[in-house]
Amino acid sequence: MADKRLSAEELTALVEVRVKNRLAGARYHYPRELLEQEHFITSRDGFNAASLALSMFANGKYHAANPDLYDELERNGHDVSGCRVEYEAMRENIVSADKFLEEMMFSIISARSQPASLRTELMGNDSPSIRLVA
Repeated sequence: MADKRLSAEELTALVEVRVKNRLAGARYHYPRELLEQEHFITSRDGFNAASLALSMFANGKYHAANPDLYDELERNGHDVSGCRVEYEAMRENIVSADKFLEEMMFSIISARSQPASLRTELMGNDSPSIRLVA
């Protein structure tokens, strides 16, 4: 398979094709290539694929096609309100989880950079939390 990475221009072109298809009567177009956005590509076995990592979905630069698909379905008379609410809830939770994990990693890195005696003071002797060891 060819080594292919979608640039911002190529992604825009795909979206434009999607709009043209919609105007021409084609419906429900959500190709896998929409996931392969610049900055969210990992290379495996010589071919680039969407990373599909938590940080990808939480990043504000990532364009999810789900809301566009829901809009299209609604315009065609389908009630997808449950899907939309579910998607929005998942998105909010993904962003929250990503932020929490980022803060946790920062705390771990900060604690590990402190002398062992200070780490004990920071964690407290009776703390039920996970203790970092050198």
